[in-house]
Amino acid sequence: MGKKCILENCNEDAFSFYPHCKKHLEQIKTGEVYKDENGKWKEKQTKKILEIKNNNFCKLCGEPISDSFDFCRDCHFNIQDRMEELDKNQNPQKLKDYYYNAKDYAMRIFNEDKIYYQQLTMVSIANILNQLYKDDAILETLFKDIDKIEENLKTKNSRLSLNIKEIEKINEIKVESDKDKAKIKKTQDGHFVESEFEIKVDDILYTNNIVHAYNIKVDEIDERTVICDWFIPVTMDKGIYIELWGVKGDEKYNKNKREKIELYKKHNLKLIEIEYDELKDNTQRLRSSIKSKINCYRNEILDKIKN
Repeated sequence: MGKKCILENCNEDAFSFYPHCKKHLEQIKTGEVYKDENGKWKEKQTKKILEIKNNNFCKLCGEPISDSFDFCRDCHFNIQDRMEELDKNQNPQKLKDYYYNAKDYAMRIFNEDKIYYQQLTMVSIANILNQLYKDDAILETLFKDIDKIEENLKTKNSRLSLNIKEIEKINEIKVESDKDKAKIKKTQDGHFVESEFEIKVDDILYTNNIVHAYNIKVDEIDERTVICDWFIPVTMDKGIYIELWGVKGDEKYNKNKREKIELYKKHNLKLIEIEYDELKDNTQRLRSSIKSKINCYRNEILDKIKN
């Protein structure tokens, strides 16, 4: 009966005149078998991922795992396939570079399928380094790196969600803005007004060569800010005001209307009031009415200055 391999628990016969079996002779070359400080030959132990996993769920997909695998069954075989695809003859440093490139790429992308593939690559490289080169440095940080990738994806998705909400909010504001713009109408002389009724009055003033300003502050009234619909200058500091009362049946609007009329009266300002019903009448009749009132008030203002 031949001499047994010198390594403890090895029942293989020693190879030729060597104290080791053929397998362990090869492993001495790779460093898997070494002599300790006491001069005893030992086999370097390979650390399993299973020893460092921290729960019973797959770190790659979240599915439950059994004691037979370090990951769920599907991910386990995906890792095996990925390990077969990788070039195991690469320099260990190149494998480590590949690992960190895969990690960095996974941190930059959104696509979950592509991230999963990069994570498979990372696990496969960690396994190869551990099994072939007894380098478990990456294995120690593997799950932390996977957690960082998952947390980074959650953060990016959260930011994306916020951005989507912001975009939706901006779009809502734009829709409302477009609605407001749709309300704005342009008169013949280029004034932007808010209704077809205002276009009608403004165009009457323009086509009759009546100089006018639209929607300006009444400076003579200081109790509150009053914006008139139109102002027709007569002298440097005197003129005629026009108010178009285009809303009926609204109490808030009617209250504001009464207050404005009282302020015009209090400051002895010349005011032409146009009611909603007049706007539906014949345009020529409205034109004549406006011209007549303007001429009347203009004469009153000029006569008062002369006297």
